[in-house]
Amino acid sequence: MAPLTLEPRLTSKWIASIAFFGNVISIHVPEPSFFLAGSSLYQPTPPPLTAFVENVFPSINTKAHFSRGLLSTSPLVRHCTALALGKCLSKYAEILKVVRKIESVLEEDENSGQWKKRRHELEREARRRIPDFQVVIAFSQKAGDHVDARSIASDTVAINTPPNKVCAAMLAESSTRLLWLYHLCLSSVVAEARFDVGKALQNSFGEVGMGNFISRTPGWDTLRRLHVLRLLKESDQFVWTGKSGEFCTDDGASEPWLMTTGTRSYINILLSAYVSISVVGVRDVIGTLLRRLLSESILFEHDPEEVYFWLSSLPLSARSKGTGPPNCTLLLDEQNAVISFLDDCIQVGLKMPYGYIEEIADLSHGPTANNDYQDGGNAPSPLLAAIMEQVFARVSASNLRPLDILAIVSFVRKLLVRLSGKEGSMEVLLQLSKRLASLSLNNDTLEEHAMIRRAITREIEILKNYLLLLRDPTVPTSPQEGSSSSVGDFLHRIENMPIRTSQLFLRVFFFAYPTFLATSDELCQSSAFELIDCARSIDAPLWREAIMRLISTISGIRRLTVGELLGYLDTGQRLLQDLPFFVLLKQICSK
Repeated sequence: MAPLTLEPRLTSKWIASIAFFGNVISIHVPEPSFFLAGSSLYQPTPPPLTAFVENVFPSINTKAHFSRGLLSTSPLVRHCTALALGKCLSKYAEILKVVRKIESVLEEDENSGQWKKRRHELEREARRRIPDFQVVIAFSQKAGDHVDARSIASDTVAINTPPNKVCAAMLAESSTRLLWLYHLCLSSVVAEARFDVGKALQNSFGEVGMGNFISRTPGWDTLRRLHVLRLLKESDQFVWTGKSGEFCTDDGASEPWLMTTGTRSYINILLSAYVSISVVGVRDVIGTLLRRLLSESILFEHDPEEVYFWLSSLPLSARSKGTGPPNCTLLLDEQNAVISFLDDCIQVGLKMPYGYIEEIADLSHGPTANNDYQDGGNAPSPLLAAIMEQVFARVSASNLRPLDILAIVSFVRKLLVRLSGKEGSMEVLLQLSKRLASLSLNNDTLEEHAMIRRAITREIEILKNYLLLLRDPTVPTSPQEGSSSSVGDFLHRIENMPIRTSQLFLRVFFFAYPTFLATSDELCQSSAFELIDCARSIDAPLWREAIMRLISTISGIRRLTVGELLGYLDTGQRLLQDLPFFVLLKQICSK
């Protein structure tokens, strides 16, 4: 049998050798072999160092071969090398996990523990046998570039061939995986190099939430983003309050919408990704990362779980530009408006947090108010005070568009409603809702947009009624009055409005753009949210019969958006206490 040929070269023999090498390395760690014979107890003496090292980084000049392979001019050689090195690092991480588990079970100390000593020896030997981190960084930077056909062939046809997006996405995924594994297994190696972790976040998520961006390689992009999130979790050099640089498109041009607003903060990018990405697994990982980052700040250190209330209050609705029902106000930029505003409030809150902490404590009017900001305290975050301050300041200065004011007030209303579930925070929320009700809506900008002004007033009224009913279910409420004719006209219009097709459609771009699909599910969801926007802007309350007709129409388009509609209903109408309404709602939602 011929020996393995790991010297990187673009040949079928080398590809087969490196693939076989990776498969052998990927064999799981035989943990049962670490037990005493005929027992479930671990051996006090670990296997020799060579037994570990040769099963992870064999002594066949792997460092030189991997380094040359990662910097090869051939994309296929770089990709195969990255896969093999990734398998080695994954096996190494698995071994470290098992050894640390044995150390814990045997209760070894730092000086006399044999397993601990073996792990330190393994870590030193691993550093000698892997490529330098700068090599991985160079590979990562090169992987982001498009693959030019001229590196493969020199004929005229190849030179004129467009960049291979799929190949570039595969290289970007494998390079990001290596960056994450280095941070996970070799933190000391990473600490010695100059590497901007935020750059990886910007390159992977910078385009999310900034327009109708459609990925041409969704599967590879999802994997790459997961690796970046894991990298951020492991890195101790990530400063989430920092600013990113200019974001560039695939063609290398800076986006005009970014140049008008300046650079984005990393927390802005993460929040935009959280509300824009539809992959549940990625959103959950982003939410976990945001919770960890924010809970380490003074704004949320008193109650880390409160971060989830804030995240669930962000607008998640998706709308499409240039489409929708007539005579309705579409909140196309609702997500960007809220996240940019929240980002600014976070920066302000971090600069002078103690004033906002004292303000929230004063609002609570309780003898133990000053003790609420201990770990597990029930008082809401001082960021709430910063938000209320900025809302009044920007509305007074006319620094917000009318649609932005509506989006921000809607976010504050959802947030206060969710925070009402925290025991001991009701008095603070009632005071904040009263303050929000005093928001002046008489400036010239809102005078020209009567429909948006009515929608803002309705949001404040919904919040007031909800908090009053939560504190005292018997308290009388006064929902807004309106003309029934406007409600009837609205329902007639949407029930007879042609809904966009629900069939799967295909768009093909020749040469520069690959084929991609847009599913009917996305179209239906966008249509449903557009109808909800109409319901938010109507100048009259929707009573039981009207609401049921609206729910029936929206559930026929996208049933999962019915919950979003219910969030905009006035609880002062006490609809859920009406048994016929509850029965009809259950019937529609169970279809």
